[in-house]
Amino acid sequence: ICFTDKPTVAFSASLIGHGGQTLGGYSTEEILKFQKVFTNVGSAYSSTTGKFTAPVKGVYYFSFTAFANGKSSMGVHLRKNGEQIVAIYDYNSNHKDVNGANRAVLMLEKGDEVYIGLWSSLHIFDSYNRVSTFSGFLIFP
Repeated sequence: ICFTDKPTVAFSASLIGHGGQTLGGYSTEEILKFQKVFTNVGSAYSSTTGKFTAPVKGVYYFSFTAFANGKSSMGVHLRKNGEQIVAIYDYNSNHKDVNGANRAVLMLEKGDEVYIGLWSSLHIFDSYNRVSTFSGFLIFP
């Protein structure tokens, strides 16, 4: 078996680089920029824009996690070229810490963009524990 001809694409990142921070309460949806990049094989993820751009046509797997402390409700979603695919949401009425995870397998064309959006007025938290993350990889071209 020879893997040299198969493109390799994989990334994993957490929301903030250091410390602890709650983001949100914005008047419009925001694209989350996951700053602490653990892996970025193929350089398809940009921590500057928060977007993954497919370098080749293929089937990709994406996963994301989100956390909110007891002070706020949390709502994020995975978007492909602006279209919502899957989401994580919790209306934190009991004022406890909440977390969630979701994932999707997507057929992408070269140049398609995938990112995590934070809904307007909602929040997300991350810390040195890396509780809010975004990852993805190419399954096959």
